[in-house]
Amino acid sequence: MYAYLRQGSVAPFIREERWTTDPWIWHGRKNLFPEYIRALVDNCGPLERCITMLAQFIAGKGVRFYDEEGNEIEAAQDLFQEWMIDTPQEDFLWRTAYDLAHGLGKSWNVRRSATDIVRLDHLDRFGLRSGKLVDGRVNEYWWSSNWEEYQLDNSNELYKPEKLKAFDFRKDAKPQAQATIFSKSYRPREPYYGGLWWMGAIQAAEVWTRIDNYNRTQIDTGFAGAGMLVTHFNGTESELKKHKADVQAGWAGSNGQALLHIPVGQGEEAPIFTPFERGNNAGEMDEIRSACADVMYDVIGIPSLLLRDREAGLTSQERAIFMRLQQMMRTLVEPIQQWGICKDLQRLMTAAGIPVWEARIDQLQIFDTVQSDAIVMASTTVDEARLQRGAPPAEDKEWGAKPLALASTPPQLAVDPKTGLPMEEKKGKPMDKEKKKGDPDEEDPIEA
Repeated sequence: MYAYLRQGSVAPFIREERWTTDPWIWHGRKNLFPEYIRALVDNCGPLERCITMLAQFIAGKGVRFYDEEGNEIEAAQDLFQEWMIDTPQEDFLWRTAYDLAHGLGKSWNVRRSATDIVRLDHLDRFGLRSGKLVDGRVNEYWWSSNWEEYQLDNSNELYKPEKLKAFDFRKDAKPQAQATIFSKSYRPREPYYGGLWWMGAIQAAEVWTRIDNYNRTQIDTGFAGAGMLVTHFNGTESELKKHKADVQAGWAGSNGQALLHIPVGQGEEAPIFTPFERGNNAGEMDEIRSACADVMYDVIGIPSLLLRDREAGLTSQERAIFMRLQQMMRTLVEPIQQWGICKDLQRLMTAAGIPVWEARIDQLQIFDTVQSDAIVMASTTVDEARLQRGAPPAEDKEWGAKPLALASTPPQLAVDPKTGLPMEEKKGKPMDKEKKKGDPDEEDPIEA
């Protein structure tokens, strides 16, 4: 009971005042909270699926730059592509989005020539640690390829942390040959690493992984013991070992140790057998595991409808999927895109001399809405249908604006059944054939 009440918090321990002289801020009590999150994602199926899917949405299909009037800035797009030297835009956005989906923020390296920004690289967030605040600002970061190995042996030069300067966006800042941008979500009273918005799902992920380990352990060890047998035996050490082996072989055979055997020395009393009450066996806690998965879906914000089918099928839940997907995009994906990617790209473009009002990511469309022919006919106009097949809009604007379901034969093509000549729409009389022939610039409707 005391252990239960003292469960504490899953939030990482972050404090400047530590007993170490390290110039960086420890992320967690062992400075390995990012590594713990990474390992948890690797070992928890539903959590890993949520992170991967969220990263796909955050990365989208590319980034675009706009001025204050909403016009796309081609010069900014060209400059951004020039910055992508080692990796294409898709890889850069995916790696950044994958770090952001973990909830730990993202880090970039910006490189300059003597005057201009010439390169933008993704930097693995899990190896980054923040320096201390100076006048309310972090001026440096530290990066190691393996913090765990470094802390086990800080004399190992292979993993020794490298000092990185923080990028300075201020107008009067001195240009830096290389600098690091670190973006994080807001968390009160924690100015270094921000907050993990799905922190409330950590315990559910831990339980999920423990159930799988429990099932695997029971299967590997032949399940739990079924009882305890106490026997009286008098003999040498070697005879006692043989006695125990004979009892075990007779009870459990080759399936494993299902009996706990305790010889207590000589005596004439009968063996004492104590059966164990049956506990949880492999597979019996799978419902708990499914409930933990639902907790992760709800806390992280990924609709479970996108990850698994329901008994009723997807067709009957199309509207629900659409609404949940829209909610996820508006309340989760787009905010992360803004503070994690677009904001910094807009500021970098401005620092490079191209005023950019807004940067936006083309959103990922995961499915095409299935519509019946009746819906298409009712929602598509004549002109829209003509444009889709490459034809110009209809000459009669009123007719071209009608939905396909309501549009009939165009009035200029209606003919008199007696004469075979085009008829006027309102009067219902044959058009003046001589007038038609006298106008060389007007196309013959019948020929058309």
